[in-house]
Amino acid sequence: MPRNYDPSALPLRNHKEFMQQAQQVQYALTAAESERLAQKYGIKGIPLLSILSSLSFPASFPYDFMHLVWANLIPNLILLWTGQFKHLDHSEEGYVFAKSVWEAIGEATAEAGKTIPAAFGTRIPNIALEKRPLTAEMRSIWTVYLAPSLLRGRFHQELYYKHFLSLVRLLKLCLEFELSIEQVDELEAGFNAWVTEYESCCTTFIKNYPSKNLLSTSMTFHSLGYIMIKKISNVIGDPSYVLTSPKRISVLKPALWEKFTAAIATRFTKQAKDIRNLFPKPLKITEYGRVRRLGGGDAIQARELVALRADGRDMSFVRH
Repeated sequence: MPRNYDPSALPLRNHKEFMQQAQQVQYALTAAESERLAQKYGIKGIPLLSILSSLSFPASFPYDFMHLVWANLIPNLILLWTGQFKHLDHSEEGYVFAKSVWEAIGEATAEAGKTIPAAFGTRIPNIALEKRPLTAEMRSIWTVYLAPSLLRGRFHQELYYKHFLSLVRLLKLCLEFELSIEQVDELEAGFNAWVTEYESCCTTFIKNYPSKNLLSTSMTFHSLGYIMIKKISNVIGDPSYVLTSPKRISVLKPALWEKFTAAIATRFTKQAKDIRNLFPKPLKITEYGRVRRLGGGDAIQARELVALRADGRDMSFVRH
């Protein structure tokens, strides 16, 4: 495995490679060899769901943002700032807080709960104490709302604080309910820059411990951006799927037509009436009753267009 990666061109697994590596782990001759391969590939064996041809590993399983960020990245950053990351020597590093500084940050965190309305989320305890484990919600509130103020002027060098603020800005964008294509591009470029800046900020640490740094954690952000872009392009035109009969051409109902043009107007800062003039009247839409995944995949049908037999069952009967 190479130790250095280009954040804008990360090596991503495909289904064939994933299954080959899973088989190596599953059928290793010894338990020790299986454990070594599992650690190398990050795979513990052949997934049970791999028998379903409609699934693709790992593309069918998007990243879990909660574990990726709040349960991994932020705790790792805190360990780095407090000189406890991987139990390595962080002495004389500008990103490490003195013990008294971290204790003061923890006390200020607990005190902040007295003046923050409950609508913002759960109250956060003293994070400098290890008596109570922090939940993902607590870490997210602390990172987004409290840390930008609590960490101001605390680092030995301002560049570490600015580096953290750039992360907060990207995380806030990730928490938006909707993302435009431009924002997806901004996230990809932003996280690439964040990783590059991290490497420049922690040059001494990475030089001494190249295999122990946070790059493996932050790299997944770029994979996330890549997958988001890939998924968007697939929706626009995916050659692995085909629309089949029954087929119906209908006129968009007035109520839905108004909602459609109103939504389009907000995206292009135009009046809804101007948007309506750009479309033919009446606006006809084509509906398909089935979509089939090519290459031996499943056929998914729309209940509204495909009649169900008296003794038939739809997907609501499926139980896991």
